Amino acid sequence: MRMKNRGFSLLELAVVVLILGLVTTLTWRFIAARLQQKEAVVTRSLLERADWALTGFVLSNHRLPCPSADANGLEDCATGHVGALPYRTLGMADARAGTIRYGVLRRSETVVDPEDPTPFDTPLPRDAVLTLAVDRFYPLVGFIGAFTPAAPALPTLTTKDNPLSGRTFVPVEAKNIPLGYANGIDFCYALRVAEDPSPDAGVTSANVHTNVNGSPRQLAYALALPGVLDANDAGGLFDTPLPPEFGASTAATTWLNDDRVRVVGPGVLWNRLGCGEAVSAIGHAQPNAATAAVMLYQALYDYEQVLEQALELANANITMASSGVVGAVGSIIDAVSAGLHAAGDSAKSAGGLAASSIGAAVLMGVAAAVVTVSAALALTTAVEVRNMTDQRYQFLQGLRDTAKGFAERLASNVATADAKGLYLGR
Repeated sequence: MRMKNRGFSLLELAVVVLILGLVTTLTWRFIAARLQQKEAVVTRSLLERADWALTGFVLSNHRLPCPSADANGLEDCATGHVGALPYRTLGMADARAGTIRYGVLRRSETVVDPEDPTPFDTPLPRDAVLTLAVDRFYPLVGFIGAFTPAAPALPTLTTKDNPLSGRTFVPVEAKNIPLGYANGIDFCYALRVAEDPSPDAGVTSANVHTNVNGSPRQLAYALALPGVLDANDAGGLFDTPLPPEFGASTAATTWLNDDRVRVVGPGVLWNRLGCGEAVSAIGHAQPNAATAAVMLYQALYDYEQVLEQALELANANITMASSGVVGAVGSIIDAVSAGLHAAGDSAKSAGGLAASSIGAAVLMGVAAAVVTVSAALALTTAVEVRNMTDQRYQFLQGLRDTAKGFAERLASNVATADAKGLYLGR
């Protein structure tokens, strides 16, 4: 019996091809998804490392680096505010970081001081050029005479031997003092200028920014890493908006944009660096304490003058009380003398007139004795007041000298704290 050879029919072949096509498509999509997921992890890791490298650069150099003109990884401050990430300047070994687009705020427009809009003797820098390390923050320091950060000595306003007529009033002044140190505190101040007060929309749009609900939002810096496709058919791998605008960090990748973006605003960087605590202490608490100490020294000087006037008044009271005692003693002598005369007259004649004279003399003596006692009490009180005032004056002498040294040390600490910056030596 002969067996017939049977092959696949066209229908069966079509089914097999369809199944193979579905399996191939699913496998390809699975592989592509896995590759995309792996690429996303690598991308996020690269952006994160670049982000923290920029933070470390700020802590070491008190500024942000300028962009690189190309992918060589070296900063070039002639480039502008958008270019390639200077990964070699940042100390990053991964050359793929050179493909990251990097934008940094270099806003030179002058803005109103966020602390106080009134002018100062020394104008404060109002720029937000984050790639410059300059002395921007001038603390408000109270002083008497000339203030020298290296040796903030206060003048000796008065001494015990100076006459009152020779004294002059020396006022306490308060000025924003440039201490000459450029560090993290000055960078923090630039961040504050960048965000408070906010510039107008035109200034923001001309510098590195992102759009939030249609409004430009100022950025300290931004990073953008291109995807593997020209998703928006713009003729390049970058699908994000044209610089100086950057997309949002939270934007998901789509078929029109597969870039990865990380943006950092001035407020975010302010919190990351711990600027709030440092500026509050170095920029406000310590200068305020130093100014209060200077004012205390001035107040003790004024109080010293009041005590010296009280001493002069106490000496005058002693003189007056002494004169009263002398006058009262003289009155007693007069009364005794009158009594003796009256007694003599009464011995010569037994008339009532002599007796009356004796009585009057006795009354005069009693009155003079009372006045003498009162004058003596007044003199004692005047001496006690004078001694008490002198004790206070002597105590004030030491207190004033102590306050002088205390105020000088606090003023010196203001300069020392500003020199140290955010951290020791930073």
